[in-house]
Amino acid sequence: MKSCVLSSSIPCEQSLPSLKVKTMFFFKFFDTKAAVTFGTSVADIVIESVPITIEKTPEKHAKKVQSAMRRISNQIDWIKVQHKFNLYQKAKLGNTLRWRLTDKGYETAFAREITEWVLMRIE
Repeated sequence: MKSCVLSSSIPCEQSLPSLKVKTMFFFKFFDTKAAVTFGTSVADIVIESVPITIEKTPEKHAKKVQSAMRRISNQIDWIKVQHKFNLYQKAKLGNTLRWRLTDKGYETAFAREITEWVLMRIE
């Protein structure tokens, strides 16, 4: 049995952590597929529920936003059980959500507000 340089009594295979485990953790940290998918689905809920055109009454618009937020809240509760997003994944989720809404024509302030709300709920 081959001994390590640092300790002659412990074999090398046992004294050093596996490089494979470290590599898997590294790649898992940067895996943003679930975060991007979730960000896109949240944006789709907003796009479907809240039209870009302003309603005739602010109350109607507020009701549509509240309805969308309830649906998003349910999705957030589900995703929190399924995934524990790290800082990088949360940033990717927020970026996907915000830019999808902005690209679809929503005001930047509205997109930022929704994004901040979602990110605060995910924590």
